[in-house]
Amino acid sequence: MSNKIKFTPIPSTSIKGKEYTEVKDRVVYFRNEYPKYSLVAIPVTLDEKVAIFRAEVTDEQGKVISNGYAMETANNGMVNKTNHIENAETSAKGRALGFLGIGIVGGIATVEDIKTIDDEQIEELQELMKQKGSDKMALLSHFKISTLKEMDRNMYITAIEMLNKKKSVKNG
Repeated sequence: MSNKIKFTPIPSTSIKGKEYTEVKDRVVYFRNEYPKYSLVAIPVTLDEKVAIFRAEVTDEQGKVISNGYAMETANNGMVNKTNHIENAETSAKGRALGFLGIGIVGGIATVEDIKTIDDEQIEELQELMKQKGSDKMALLSHFKISTLKEMDRNMYITAIEMLNKKKSVKNG
């Protein structure tokens, strides 16, 4: 089998108006179309707080032809309260398959990347903004959104990192 990328359609669903192919469907396609290739996830960091995986797709000679990374933080959202390790592993595999060309419909992003944040995360962000004396409108403007409910997971992580770098107003 050659290393040519196949673009056979795979089932997808619409999430927030974007087409997304679930990792389970990417894996089924991969196993059927590339039976001699391997898909493995290698832990980079694994602990009770953070899970980072690198996934690799290798051809029948063992040559890496695609890879993807994913990071999940424990207690970041409802699912990660118990499954941050599994989510990181699955996301890394989905990204590696996406970079191989499998399941690309609306992009390489994982479903977690395009979901908007939940009410608990919005409250956490608002509390951190209050502690740091940050302007909500400036944050919204930075991400080109009009409400915190529009914020996706990647924006949320970036916002938390930005706010945590800022000195606290109350620590004067």
